[in-house]
Amino acid sequence: MSKPATHWRVLNALYDNRLRLSRRFLTRVLHDQNAGPDDLINLDMSDLIYASIDDKEIPVRKAVDLAPKRTLLHLSAKGRAEVTTDPGNQVRYTLGQHDKPIRLAKLFDGNTITSDDVSGQHRSGLISITVADVGEIDSPTSEELANRSIVNHLYVDYLFGDIVKVALTAKGRNYLPF
Repeated sequence: MSKPATHWRVLNALYDNRLRLSRRFLTRVLHDQNAGPDDLINLDMSDLIYASIDDKEIPVRKAVDLAPKRTLLHLSAKGRAEVTTDPGNQVRYTLGQHDKPIRLAKLFDGNTITSDDVSGQHRSGLISITVADVGEIDSPTSEELANRSIVNHLYVDYLFGDIVKVALTAKGRNYLPF
């Protein structure tokens, strides 16, 4: 089952703030990420985030009722792992760093994603894929294919990675922090 956009917005916002070493208050996350208390409680119950008041850990459910303006939210180790290793999030997060479409080859740089991950995001309507008009492309001969140790999607990426452009759709941008 796929996770809702709010799930990824909150986790990515906390991840971004961790990278900037800034604090993330519960009320600010609720407002900025258009999240509800139940969204945060579900993330806490999944051990992806935790809350603290005065450096003391507290369940998000209690923090929402007690002192939401003083409560800081944090990514747990499990939450950091989910943000950085989920293939769909890697695709969306990387594309979110660019205002314009990028080469498919660039999307693969520094990410642990496959062609199937990219096509899955495309089928979900979260990214767009366009192919530049480059005229006719010479197909490799069967001998060239036989000389390759691995003939799979990676070879297709090698052949076409520079002419295929990918970008987030409006629906895909909804998965990134506001």
